[in-house]
Amino acid sequence: MKAGLAWQETYAAKLVTAQEAVKAVRDGDFVVFPLGTGGESTSLGLALAGRMQELKGVAVFHAVANAPYPWFQGSGRPDAAFDVRCSYFGPLDRRFGQERRVDYVPWSYGTQDRQAERGRWGAYTKPDVFLVKVSPPDEEGWCSFGHSVWYSPTCSRNARTIIAEVDPSFIRPCGDEARLHVSRIDYLVPGEPADLSRVQFPPVPEEEARAAEVIGAYTAELVEDGDTLQVGVGLASQAVLPFLEGKRELGVHSELVFTEMVEMAQTGVITGARKSVNPGKVVGTCFVLWPGTERQRAAAAVIDGNPAFEFRDIGYIASVPVLAAHDNMVCINSGLEMDLTGQLCIDYLGGVPYSGTGGALDFAVGANFSRGGRCVHTLLSTAQGGAVSRIVPQLATGSVATVPRNYLDYVITEHGVASLQGKSLRQRAEALIAIAHPDFRPDLRREAQRLFWP
Repeated sequence: MKAGLAWQETYAAKLVTAQEAVKAVRDGDFVVFPLGTGGESTSLGLALAGRMQELKGVAVFHAVANAPYPWFQGSGRPDAAFDVRCSYFGPLDRRFGQERRVDYVPWSYGTQDRQAERGRWGAYTKPDVFLVKVSPPDEEGWCSFGHSVWYSPTCSRNARTIIAEVDPSFIRPCGDEARLHVSRIDYLVPGEPADLSRVQFPPVPEEEARAAEVIGAYTAELVEDGDTLQVGVGLASQAVLPFLEGKRELGVHSELVFTEMVEMAQTGVITGARKSVNPGKVVGTCFVLWPGTERQRAAAAVIDGNPAFEFRDIGYIASVPVLAAHDNMVCINSGLEMDLTGQLCIDYLGGVPYSGTGGALDFAVGANFSRGGRCVHTLLSTAQGGAVSRIVPQLATGSVATVPRNYLDYVITEHGVASLQGKSLRQRAEALIAIAHPDFRPDLRREAQRLFWP
């Protein structure tokens, strides 16, 4: 649509309050929130909560909720106002999952588009009502999903009703999927700039920080000039970033784009020159802008309108065929626990939910099928202040092998690197015990003898 008065009149006609907008939600509706990394509108959520007692049969879907909405408190009971579902738990909603107030949806991001092609709609892909945040429109009436795109393009294509809060602080990453035209939005709610500083993370113990640095240095040794990287969230996986400064012509195809990646793109370490897919571009779905430090805001300003950065739907980012099409695709992620055969637990530990599958399995499989690709998993050797080993003989009852052992390759702790591909169960056990914390190796050896030797 060309610049002109038409979209401006449409925009003005659609402006309403949050309370007026959520009147579009009907009994029996499926209401979806974007992944809560800054793209979720808490004002729309609270307005919807105000209708809990008058609506019936409403299902609400979250992935990392931004607020402890009232519907979490009663969810799961027969008389609950809303049926609450989640595919990924964050700091605010994890306890509700652990209290079984939320129904968990196992979901791999990369299967999103494939399911749609088959006419089967997944966890969040076909909402009745989609509540989202967008930037103010540009001169042609296009709004942006800002720094947090995730599955918003898919939901916007498929939703019956789109309600958008306008956040004047949102950046405008390049990429057709990173934007939404005013004409597609049903209700627009004026909003305030997001306060990302309220996202608080517990301080990292000094010993864990030192261990992560060692892991980062080990991981960087597996990264070669010209590789394309995906780096997942987590202390151990993100630790690789500061150690990449000496590399050349790296590429990025990653759900998360970190400040360090933006800075390396400016210094010429990341160029994408050797990428076999989307060459010359940093491709992602979310820039890590929380908790909104000055350094992060400066990096966000670099992304804003910069054609060297392209943001896409998570269904594309985590697509196994897309990942496999990249030569030398290196996927670096972390985990909670691993058994001696290489089964990696990321989301459900001992039957207790901690996070979600996300794209973990997709990235592992994609890296395995990439020509020259490498699948790397990092984890601190211990948890709970050194009281327990993250490498265990067997996963506990109720724990989920998020990434099956067949797709595990490199495993890195602060005690070394284990390569598992092609190894037998006995060889895998020996390799993993060698990188476990020394305090736990004797017990692990005894259990390995019991499990894998006559």
